[in-house]
Amino acid sequence: MTAYHPADTSEGTAIDGLHWEANQADTFDSTVLVSSSERPPVCDIATHQRHFTCQGYSLHAGQIERLTFFGPAGQLIRGDFIDCRRDSPTRHQRISLVFEPSTQRKLVIERGIAYLFSNMGNIVVRNEPIRPEGRQRATRTAMTFPLAALDAELPVLAIPRAAPPSKQSSDPTASASAPRGVRPAYARQPSTETSQHAVLEPLAWSMPPGHPRPCTIPSRASGVFWTPSLFAAAGPDSYHLALSPLVEEVDFIAPAQQATPVLTRWHNDHRDCLLTFFGQATVELLLRSEHPPIVLRFNADPLHSLHVPAGVEVILNSTGFTLVRREILQSQQDSESPCPDALSASTC
Repeated sequence: MTAYHPADTSEGTAIDGLHWEANQADTFDSTVLVSSSERPPVCDIATHQRHFTCQGYSLHAGQIERLTFFGPAGQLIRGDFIDCRRDSPTRHQRISLVFEPSTQRKLVIERGIAYLFSNMGNIVVRNEPIRPEGRQRATRTAMTFPLAALDAELPVLAIPRAAPPSKQSSDPTASASAPRGVRPAYARQPSTETSQHAVLEPLAWSMPPGHPRPCTIPSRASGVFWTPSLFAAAGPDSYHLALSPLVEEVDFIAPAQQATPVLTRWHNDHRDCLLTFFGQATVELLLRSEHPPIVLRFNADPLHSLHVPAGVEVILNSTGFTLVRREILQSQQDSESPCPDALSASTC
């Protein structure tokens, strides 16, 4: 069963626990600002090389997936899903969805629903997982199994009931780890086919050694510098990225995809930020403050983030598919400072 899902809807599917939800997305002229679903945010990024191919189904026992797909306009993504939950009324039901990347919505995949995505080349996926309390960073504890697995060969997951909400924690990130009292699930593999399944090892999160910076920054650019992203390799030119340390908020800036340049402006009024760039085109960035403006030209490289201090106006000149992750850093001043000013965009 295959269904095409247009990007302007929020709806369910034939499998309970697999559905679309609307994002917190605001449009300023021709640019979309996609905000986090919760604060403080939990947000992982997966990038995919041009010819990326999934080798099998993935099945999460430890977190609920919430996936936003960013990518070139018009590219069709196919998702294949199998319900592997032991007590589900749709156990072993298989469905397929065909959809385009969209800033407007995210796909929610409950624990125990296996998934496989096709035609993911150049797609950037934001995942806002709901994890058991205490787990802040992603680990690849997903179970995998082959594309041709029969129903009798599928793993079976028992999903426990939600735990009651925990008491208020002094940890500012605790509420983001389990907003719905999620408990870890456990999986059982078919005893006769154990060799077909594998549980992946945790990702080796590290700072990339020796990776060249996207460009040189003039010495007069006080407080502007490149810093390595926190990432783990997932294949040639495919990566998983975690949030940088000391991040207060995170959002995504998606300019309109046009053949002619689009200018997007915003001003960091109150806090420093880190900008991470995704896409295939060359990026031109103009930074303006009380000093003479600085122009940077570089190829989008998600393995490095650009530190931009407060008080700097940022003007992004982009064509085609370009995506910016903006991580707003914790302030040493009043933690209740208002959010940065809204974006503005224009076509030149």
